[in-house]
Amino acid sequence: RKIYGAMLVENIMQALTRVLMTDQLVKLSMQYDVVMQLHDEIVFTIRTPAIPVAKQLIEKVMTVVPEWMLDLPLAVEINDGANYAECK
Repeated sequence: RKIYGAMLVENIMQALTRVLMTDQLVKLSMQYDVVMQLHDEIVFTIRTPAIPVAKQLIEKVMTVVPEWMLDLPLAVEINDGANYAECK
């Protein structure tokens, strides 16, 4: 099977993203219960009163630039709701 340049770059980027998100997931799972992880999102269960503090911590953890790519621009979108559909 022939691998094209764009496909190779895409696969490398997906692998690096997976590494980065796995590190973030491990750190955040020490604080919050992880329900699931889908492609580029992590879903937690967090009690309502704790949501504002949790959002701050999640943003802090998920925007830490990794040592192996110091110029990587990172951003995070955080939603909350009573169920998964409300979070979308």
